[in-house]
Amino acid sequence: MATATDVRRITPLRADRISRTALTLLGPAAFVLSQWRLNTIFWHRTHASVFAHGYVVAPGAELRWISANVVPDLLVYAGLAGAGLILVALGYRFLWCLPAVLFATLPIVGAAHAPQFIGTGWWALVEMTGRHSWFGNAPFSSGADLALVLAPAAAWVGTVSRRPHRSLGMTGVLAVAVVTGVVGVALRTAFVVSNSLPEVGMVAAVCTFALLASTSRPWWPWAAVLVAGLVCGLIQELLVRLGIAHGRTSVVLGTTPREQIVVTVCAVVVSCWEPLSTAMRGSEESPLGLLIAVNVLNVADAALTQFAIRAGQATELNPLVRSIGLPAKIVGVGLLSWLLYRKRPALLLIPAAALLLVLAYHVSGLVIDT
Repeated sequence: MATATDVRRITPLRADRISRTALTLLGPAAFVLSQWRLNTIFWHRTHASVFAHGYVVAPGAELRWISANVVPDLLVYAGLAGAGLILVALGYRFLWCLPAVLFATLPIVGAAHAPQFIGTGWWALVEMTGRHSWFGNAPFSSGADLALVLAPAAAWVGTVSRRPHRSLGMTGVLAVAVVTGVVGVALRTAFVVSNSLPEVGMVAAVCTFALLASTSRPWWPWAAVLVAGLVCGLIQELLVRLGIAHGRTSVVLGTTPREQIVVTVCAVVVSCWEPLSTAMRGSEESPLGLLIAVNVLNVADAALTQFAIRAGQATELNPLVRSIGLPAKIVGVGLLSWLLYRKRPALLLIPAAALLLVLAYHVSGLVIDT
């Protein structure tokens, strides 16, 4: 039987959870209500002339039109808010808000030169009232959306033990460098193929989340795929193609299906930095395997380079290789790597990481050529 002391101890805890849960639900509810109201105003203003002439809109047309605008934006909201909640659950006290902040603020340095907002209702008001109205300008609308996105996770900050500080070490730095380089190669490939790139804030947001959340299971790699799919509109696109949902990807983001796939792939690649770092640390205990990996990667690089040269799609820029030839390069790298293996085997990680990036560049070239 609970005593009065037990009741006093339990009641504040329950009240705290109720208040935090209410704040968590308040953010998405306020976002949906505000965007629904903004899109309703836009609907009636754009159809004012039709209504004035006595025309009657088909039943349910308004609901379908507003839903087609609000649902894609709500999915983007869910991706950013969910990213914050996951990072808070992992023990981040400050970095949990970084993905959403980057999403909103980085477009300032991009082509738009203005903060990014989520709700299409804001864009409708900008078109109707002009960019100089206090509620139609980008700083106000993006700030309002950012506050609503951060509200669910902010309610739970401090309820989980602080994440212990951990240094990356050489393997961690090399792993982050490798995945960053691969992301750069992937974006270059996408730009060459389609002459377009996804929004810089979107890419930075999903990659930052993947970098932070990949350090703990069971979040890897499912959380990175889910958040990236929601934020870039890939999940909305899949739902539309499957006939489950109607409408289109958020018109604010305006990503094409190809760009959506690129963003998701970038998030998955970045989330692999921790497993890659673990593999690198394990290779230090088996230097012979690391020596073999370096030489295998070097042979692959030589073979792909020779293939591209014979196809007339590349030229050898290394003057040393042009003078001594590829076989000599293979032998030279083998001898140098063997010396490192005998003296400082841990340093073999550096050429291995560099050759991984070179291999990614070769794969990029093959994709572009096809």
